[in-house]
Amino acid sequence: MNTCRGYEACSKSLKSILDEAREKLKNTTQDNLAQIVFEISEALVDFTSKSEPKDFSDWDEIEQIEQLDSLADTTRQSITADAIEASVKVIMDSTSQLNQLVKKLKSESEKNKKKAKEIRLKPVIDVVNSLASVIDELKEAKEALSKETDESDI
Repeated sequence: MNTCRGYEACSKSLKSILDEAREKLKNTTQDNLAQIVFEISEALVDFTSKSEPKDFSDWDEIEQIEQLDSLADTTRQSITADAIEASVKVIMDSTSQLNQLVKKLKSESEKNKKKAKEIRLKPVIDVVNSLASVIDELKEAKEALSKETDESDI
């Protein structure tokens, strides 16, 4: 930006910067918000460094230019704060989603661990049941043999 001299020229220049900023912000997404805010902030800072009165002895004009500079600076601070707020909101939303996902994965993991234990124990339980059946059959066979032996002694 070239140096603007005088209240009228500087107010037109600031209006142009703000109009352009409004259009850029309308068409921005979260992905390029930081870049757009940086560009607008840079233009507003540039404005404040290059705005000056036509007549440095005209205190009214100096005050008017200072008001324009103040407006430019306040606008810069505001859009920066808004961009930060929007970014923080995105981060908070993402954090919330992440927390929900972690809880869900933890729950699923616990379910899977329980199923895995059940699956690992099933063959052991089957073997124990089979051994119990064999033991029961051996006891029956022993009893049967004991009865036969007792009967043959008679």
